[in-house]
Amino acid sequence: MRWDKAIRGWRLMLRLALSAAVLNSGGSGVAAAVEERSGGAAGTELQVTPDVVDIGLFDGGAEVQVEADLAAGAPEKLALVLEGAREDLGLKRKGKVWGLLWMNVGDLDFEGIPTVYLLSTSVPLEELASEEVRRGCDIGYWALGAGRGPTQKFFGDLVALKERDGLFGYDPEGIHLHPGAHGGRRLRAVLRLPARLPVGSYRLRLEGFRDGKAVELAESEVLVRTHGVIKGLRTLAFEHGLLYGCTAVLVALIAGFATGIAFGRGSSHGGH
Repeated sequence: MRWDKAIRGWRLMLRLALSAAVLNSGGSGVAAAVEERSGGAAGTELQVTPDVVDIGLFDGGAEVQVEADLAAGAPEKLALVLEGAREDLGLKRKGKVWGLLWMNVGDLDFEGIPTVYLLSTSVPLEELASEEVRRGCDIGYWALGAGRGPTQKFFGDLVALKERDGLFGYDPEGIHLHPGAHGGRRLRAVLRLPARLPVGSYRLRLEGFRDGKAVELAESEVLVRTHGVIKGLRTLAFEHGLLYGCTAVLVALIAGFATGIAFGRGSSHGGH
């Protein structure tokens, strides 16, 4: 929770700095959008089922259902984001040397990449608001800021890797709106969490867009934890490091011994 609070504080400082920069340059679009987001819609609450997800060794992932009651007059252009903590990534860039061999030819450093970024919207991304407004509230891959600077042309490759593992995802029709009480709307969405989702707490937020501005409507969190064999191994690794290391070595020796016997028998039979 301390890391979550630190990240949120950092993001707030960044947005305030962005607002100041835009005002100094004479612009008002992003500043107005960021300023608008501080309000939100009173009474909007995300209903998350389940809000605690257990992932085991043989699980193929999980589904989280999100619902909310939107008051009459609330924005109908919506974005729902499940986002993990930010981290810096250092990757190796491969290329052909002398036109023959594939080798590491350089380093790629990406800053502030979410461990997980799952986005669902009620309309296509470009219909929500301008790119500047979307950047102001981190909606869309390219709004994350990692695609700027020297690594910009490789950011698409990073996104492809994250999508392959299910850690990044975008569903342009993931939010469904139905008639609700008192002229309001009932929101429903399903987020599909990958099996490789790291353990931790994930921020879930609902953003609304109207008249070119963004409004943060609601916020919640989803807790991911392990169970079964995975939980036992994790506890052993973090709380009993020496025992975990000895166990790992013993398992490796047994596996090697068994493999040696199997292949040894196979080769001895082949020799007769």
